[in-house]
Amino acid sequence: MAENEMLDIRHSRRWIPVVRSIREGRPVDEIECEIKDAVSKSWTAIRKQFRKAGFTLEQILDAAINNDRAFLESAYRSSKYHRFIRLIEQCGGFMDGAVDVLERTINSQLRAVRDQIRDVLVSRGDCANFEAADRRVSTPFQNVSPAAAEFARRLLDAPAKAARLMTKVQPTDMPASSLLHMSLINPASPPVGIGR
Repeated sequence: MAENEMLDIRHSRRWIPVVRSIREGRPVDEIECEIKDAVSKSWTAIRKQFRKAGFTLEQILDAAINNDRAFLESAYRSSKYHRFIRLIEQCGGFMDGAVDVLERTINSQLRAVRDQIRDVLVSRGDCANFEAADRRVSTPFQNVSPAAAEFARRLLDAPAKAARLMTKVQPTDMPASSLLHMSLINPASPPVGIGR
């Protein structure tokens, strides 16, 4: 079985681009795209790892809601101690729906990652103190929260649509004036496909 998805960013390659973009001081929208991409990829991996261990994300969510300790312990052992089973278990509660638990789990994941990145920024000297690091890290993570909530709502019913919600938008290197000249709406440019 491949390495399980981790909450520790030192052992999860999905969060390296996020850390790098924050350390390099890239624009907030680029950092947000990196965060969304990391969340989407991590939950795709988690679902695959759960299936490989013989159960589904939905079963874990139901067990967390119903406080089925026997199933959760069995799943935890059969998945080679997958930490997200414990995280989901901690986020489950009586009378919750699966989406509620999943949304809280993703929020907990984002909080844990944000705090670790803050610690990295301070320990590597990128920020003088935790307050400065918090200011640098908080905005992109707060901005991603609505998209993460929508991702959680769609992940169970339509995983492909949920992944598309979190897909990185590739910024273009072309200036806006160049894009206008490429537009089919712009009457100054010749229609595409018509030769001389």
